[in-house]
Amino acid sequence: MQFGYRGKEVKLQGCVSQTLQVVGPKECDKLLRGTKGPYTASVWLLEAQLVLKTEGELLKAEIEALLSEFRVVFEEPVGIPPERGHDHRIELKDEKAVVKVKLYRHPTHQKDEIEKLVGEMMQSGIIRDSNSAFSSPIVMVKKKDGSWRMCVDYRKLNQLTIKDSFPMSVIEELLDELGAANVFSKLDLRSGYHQIRMREADIQKTAFRTH
Repeated sequence: MQFGYRGKEVKLQGCVSQTLQVVGPKECDKLLRGTKGPYTASVWLLEAQLVLKTEGELLKAEIEALLSEFRVVFEEPVGIPPERGHDHRIELKDEKAVVKVKLYRHPTHQKDEIEKLVGEMMQSGIIRDSNSAFSSPIVMVKKKDGSWRMCVDYRKLNQLTIKDSFPMSVIEELLDELGAANVFSKLDLRSGYHQIRMREADIQKTAFRTH
């Protein structure tokens, strides 16, 4: 844009640069002093926020990325595990023996919880309907968080079972092998008992009744 001002031709031309340069107070003062007027200027106040991530936040992001990559490992278990060479066996001293134990009495509020837990396990495939001659009772155990765990009382079955004999390692030797290690880890399987499949021929021995 061009116009006359005090007998002089004045031309106003916009900035054609596609980049903006941020300057501080000293640089701005120097720039103004070295420029002949008249001139116009547009000033913006830029507010910058510096976000510093702590080491814990960075570690959390790495853990979340790791969990996302292997999310199949941490998913809610559905169904029973595949057949493997070490499926659990129940060898009886007398294979003709049959375990039948009288049911325990449960209060009404526990019966409702039993129905709920049985329904969840049926839906997930952990248990199935059975017409086995074996029958073990269940026991309801209250957890620390107030919820209930349904346990099967297999004590009578255990009395008739041939025990697996695996010599325990010497604890002192295991501690010696740790040496000067500073970091220790352990493997805790979720729903550990449900991670081991029962041999098909022995499933009938694990039958239980709720009512």
